[in-house]
Amino acid sequence: LAAAARNGQLFDVVVSDPPSMAPNAQAREKALNAYTRLHAGALAVLRPGGMLIACTCSSHITGKDLRASVMEAGRREGRSLQIEVEERAGTDHPVRAGFPEGDYLQALYVRVED
Repeated sequence: LAAAARNGQLFDVVVSDPPSMAPNAQAREKALNAYTRLHAGALAVLRPGGMLIACTCSSHITGKDLRASVMEAGRREGRSLQIEVEERAGTDHPVRAGFPEGDYLQALYVRVED
């Protein structure tokens, strides 16, 4: 992403789907900072009107955390964002009652408005 930004490359869609960055609760804050840096890098190479698809597969990152990370990245990059869709795992990945940690697959579809 940094090289693309340096070269002035712009894209219509960027998908951010890293491996789990918070394998345990102790790694959560470091992971949140890494997600925000990753999302800022993605926003830096998106055209106005482009779409960021931001995903996480970490049980220690909540939907609220993911939204906050994307919005903070937008603030840092001076981009106006609109979250258009929030997705969770499909029906082939059910979440068991009493095991909320199983609800860890998340995705945001975020439109860059400017």
